[in-house]
Amino acid sequence: MSKINISILLWLFCFSASAQRWQAGYVIKQPDGRYIVPAWVLPNGDTLAHVELQEFIYTAPKFFANADDYNRYHRYRRLATSVYPYAVEAIRTYRAMSVATRDYKRKDRKQYIAKLEDELDEKFRSKIKNMTRTQGFLLIKMIEKELHMPFYEIVKDVKGGFSAWSWSQFGKVYGYKLSEGYEYGKDPILDAVLRDFNLTAEDVTIK
Repeated sequence: MSKINISILLWLFCFSASAQRWQAGYVIKQPDGRYIVPAWVLPNGDTLAHVELQEFIYTAPKFFANADDYNRYHRYRRLATSVYPYAVEAIRTYRAMSVATRDYKRKDRKQYIAKLEDELDEKFRSKIKNMTRTQGFLLIKMIEKELHMPFYEIVKDVKGGFSAWSWSQFGKVYGYKLSEGYEYGKDPILDAVLRDFNLTAEDVTIK
């Protein structure tokens, strides 16, 4: 896995030769006053804006054992991109619900979750009802990876033991084993795909 900060790369590859002659901490201000950004002052008096961009992660395997692995990686990667915003939203919602109901009595927590469930159903049902089996699989694995819990335990926490058992039995029809959870190393192709996504990103929204 290679984590690359773009601003560092620019500094190292393009301007390191004259770095010792630069002055740090200079500020550029736009004529209209809207933006102030840190910058470097070059020896000739020019300025170069220094802006930290969000890092990106490239984790595709350098080599694939065969064509099937290559094709599966790219298929998973494409489908994971489509469900990524839903995974982020589900993780946010679960964590927020857990905090909000931490001190609730059982009855009050149940009412809170029921209301939240109705809101989410109205908001997302039309968008997720046509997901494929593989999209559903990748969505679940994203959630399990970030929360460090099998999906069975998540459903049990939210809906109770019977609902978790029912969903587990239903999932078996489609090849899901909800009680197993995400296990790093079991499927290197899946691991590589999931590492490409920041599941705690705050700027991800569902369109």
